[in-house]
Amino acid sequence: MKVTNTGDETDTRTLTFDVGSIHRETEMRLSPGETDTWYLTVDSDPLSAGEYTQYFRTPSDTDDLPLTVKAGEPNFLVGNLRVEQNGETVSRIDKGESAEIKYALYNDGEGRDGQFANCYLASSHVGDQFIELEPSESETDLSCSFDTDDLSPGRYEYGVESDDDSWYKDLYIDKPPQPPTITSAYPSGDVKLNHETGDSETFSVDVSDPDSDYDAISTEWSVDGVGRGTADELTVSADDLSPGVHTVRATVDDNQAETESVSREWSVRVVVPPKIDGKAPQQPSVNVAPGESASFDVEVDDADTPDSNIDVWWEVDGDRSGSGQSFEIDRSALGSGKHTVSVTVSDGTSLTDNARAEWTIKGLSKPQIHSISPSRSSVAPGEPVSFSVDASDPNGKGIATVQWELADQQFSGTTVEHTFQQVGTVDVEVSVTNEAGITTTKSREVSIEATPPNVQGAGPTQSVVAVGESLQVSANATDPKGRSLSFDYRWELGTEEVSEQQSTTVSFDEVGQHKLTLTVTNSYGAKTTRMYTVRVRNDRPSVDRQQPTDKSISVLSQNPVRFAAQVTNLDTSTTTVAFQIGESTVETRNVDSDRQRVAFQHTFDTPGEKTVTLVARDQHGAENEVTWDVNIKSRPPRFVDTSPSQQRLSLMSGSTASFSVDARDPEQEGVTYQWSQNGSTVGTGPSLERTFDEAGTYNVTVEAADPRESASTRSWSVDVDSFSEPPTQSLHLTNIKIDPQSERTTKTFLTVSMENPSSNDRTVVVDFIIDTPDGLDVVRMRGVDAANKAQITGKGRIDPGSQRSMRVGLRIADESLIGSDVPIDVTIRYYPAGHPEDLTYIRQSNETISIRGPGFIEQLSSWFDGVLGGVFGSVTVPDA
Repeated sequence: MKVTNTGDETDTRTLTFDVGSIHRETEMRLSPGETDTWYLTVDSDPLSAGEYTQYFRTPSDTDDLPLTVKAGEPNFLVGNLRVEQNGETVSRIDKGESAEIKYALYNDGEGRDGQFANCYLASSHVGDQFIELEPSESETDLSCSFDTDDLSPGRYEYGVESDDDSWYKDLYIDKPPQPPTITSAYPSGDVKLNHETGDSETFSVDVSDPDSDYDAISTEWSVDGVGRGTADELTVSADDLSPGVHTVRATVDDNQAETESVSREWSVRVVVPPKIDGKAPQQPSVNVAPGESASFDVEVDDADTPDSNIDVWWEVDGDRSGSGQSFEIDRSALGSGKHTVSVTVSDGTSLTDNARAEWTIKGLSKPQIHSISPSRSSVAPGEPVSFSVDASDPNGKGIATVQWELADQQFSGTTVEHTFQQVGTVDVEVSVTNEAGITTTKSREVSIEATPPNVQGAGPTQSVVAVGESLQVSANATDPKGRSLSFDYRWELGTEEVSEQQSTTVSFDEVGQHKLTLTVTNSYGAKTTRMYTVRVRNDRPSVDRQQPTDKSISVLSQNPVRFAAQVTNLDTSTTTVAFQIGESTVETRNVDSDRQRVAFQHTFDTPGEKTVTLVARDQHGAENEVTWDVNIKSRPPRFVDTSPSQQRLSLMSGSTASFSVDARDPEQEGVTYQWSQNGSTVGTGPSLERTFDEAGTYNVTVEAADPRESASTRSWSVDVDSFSEPPTQSLHLTNIKIDPQSERTTKTFLTVSMENPSSNDRTVVVDFIIDTPDGLDVVRMRGVDAANKAQITGKGRIDPGSQRSMRVGLRIADESLIGSDVPIDVTIRYYPAGHPEDLTYIRQSNETISIRGPGFIEQLSSWFDGVLGGVFGSVTVPDA
């Protein structure tokens, strides 16, 4: 009940609450414009079921709310569960049969209701009914039908479930009688019997039956529907049957009325096939030479087929090529190798096998030349060349002779050797003849070409020399064909011959590039020429960086820097070394020795980018240099004053601290300031003022930077506390126990409290939060500001040296909790008055209520009421 003082005076008024026979009242003191809330809980036991009005009254105002008190709840129980088949209760049925689940429902509760009763079999829903019952009313003849087509034999649960109850029993589904099965048969396929030879065949089957003995199984045989008796097997002879197709049948029966017999049939063909009485040629193999042909003939007889119905056809390698009793094939129609000529005789029906004869015919071919070696088309004069041929006879007869013609000369044999002395082109021809006298000829053209020598290890030992410096040159020539030949060497500088030796020494008296030519000639006049370029240069000095060793360096302004290099000049002339910054020469020095270390020192006054160069130049005008890229950095600002002077501060939350600095730039380019707190930017300028709302440790840093981003920093560590001495908390929880002699369950009390030490100069604002567990009811409260079924909250202010508590009484609502431990969550949080942002969680815990019985002492509850009731504030409970 929320109440607001709309008047202009502070006063205390009486508030009342009425519903039915229940009356409650309290007093509330409010200032003008102030609002407060009255929380209360009302037990509905004095009220009967029906509609009521709740009245909330103050001396100056009235409000009301409707209230409905409901009657008791229904409770539908399942009974008399069974399975009936044809009006009889059964616990077993055969697979594939149908039955009914029969049951009764009884309302054991206090209210009228309607519920669905659901039937289940093997965890599957098989039906339902909606039933309405008054209290103590029952329905005894309820049922659901089901079938077992989709269930395998075995044990299953069936049952019925209402919203309040369920009942399950076992039902067995049996396997019905099984027919016999033919697991295998012999023969496995259809049968063909030759009438002329009196063929016969024996038929049998292998049988299995899961629920019959072997002696109870019988096999009855028939041929073309005529019974042949009962036996394990049946033998059928072609002598007993006429030519044509017949059916043999085996019928297996387990002699049970509930099962059917099974059967297996075979198709039996009784035939009189055609015959080949004679054929020509008689030998199985025939050879056909190129230009020749081969002829074939057969004589045919079929005792049960007219000649007009007999079909004779010929095939070559499986391809149909003719018909009739005679056939001729030419060699030109055959490829090389072996072929098959076959004849097939058929009487035009599917009841007989065809008669067949075949010959192997071989077409003779020319020998094959696969390759001629060597494969290259050119050779060198004076080089022995071995010629060979790779040939074969596809007829398998072998090669008889091999003939060669080389440069108008005749040779015999598979391999021949010849040496050509003259440069030019010749034809090489080879003829291969097989044992059948068939010849194949193949030719190729061969070029005899001069082969220049290979020149290795030739040329000068270096490509750049100084004026007057001697240069060693040499060459080594070989014949690429491996021939033993002599070589002539000729060295020329420009157009002037220098030497005819394999190795020689050359010197140059002019600066520039010169062409050196080498010509090597073999005894056949073949030449190889090599040209080399030699550059003659003046002897320039060298400069090697020594200090600093890196090309790119960074230095601070106004600091001296030393630059040094090693200068080398092998001339006898003096070398001048110039020290340059940018384009300006700052200083020069002379070097008279071959090698000397030269050093210069310089101070850069202003920041920026500079290039420093050491240039070495001899008296001939040759020069060399080394450079450094110098980055002159600005010197960072220097702090001349900081406040506070101490680096660590201690404050209370909500306090404000001031910081200030003064920094100077050595280059006098100006200083800017940036402030940060724990890494986040919070201000600029030489001073900063910060308020610290929450307890913790803070790092305050200022950065002083010049325009070139050279910076210095100063930092302070600020420790912020909420209180001088932290508040203390306590929690007390009793067990719930059950007295079997008492009609109601005794209570437990959960008490949480906090004390603000007197040493503090701040008031504490505290929140107590209890999450109510399921199965427990709240029956008493002290120091509570808000409550509902899920959570209870108490809030208050604690001055220094004072204490505040919240106490809650809990009672068992669900007796199934007896004997268990029930968890309950408790949270305590607080902050200094006026600083809600400085929130501290002092306790977040999961407590446990142990629910036990019997043997509980009744007076314990009263003792807690007497001892603890005086330390808490007035009880306030929320309305609905």
